[in-house]
Amino acid sequence: MGIAVNYNDRLRVDFLRNNLLLFVVALVSGGMLLWPFVRRTSGGPWVTAAQATHLINREEAIVLDVREPNEYAAGYVLGAKNLPLARLAAGATEQLKRKDRPIIVCCDGGDRAGKAASALKRQGFTRVANLTGGLNGWQQAGLPVEK
Repeated sequence: MGIAVNYNDRLRVDFLRNNLLLFVVALVSGGMLLWPFVRRTSGGPWVTAAQATHLINREEAIVLDVREPNEYAAGYVLGAKNLPLARLAAGATEQLKRKDRPIIVCCDGGDRAGKAASALKRQGFTRVANLTGGLNGWQQAGLPVEK
């Protein structure tokens, strides 16, 4: 009695071994495609530069720049107030009088803004949004920057 060998199993293993790099590239690129979605779901709602302009003009939103003072001095969104993330996390929100007023949080690229938005929400601010792309996104939209 002979032993039956299933050559299909060997072909599958060979296919996986020969195309391992292809599978790794597919997984990494899939992760890169999902990353913006995952990032947007953290730190609250995100607004584009156009939506932020609408909030500023129509609802008197406050733009809060959470970068360090030296970064802020290099250029910031027109009329933005500077409150570094470390001070904001410590509860220093005296610049922000009304907790129901819209607040648009920004930094360079949007990473610190998510943390700042979460801190503001914990402190009772109800209408907090992050600026998509931060100051870089604002400038790419062709909007003015103050120095």
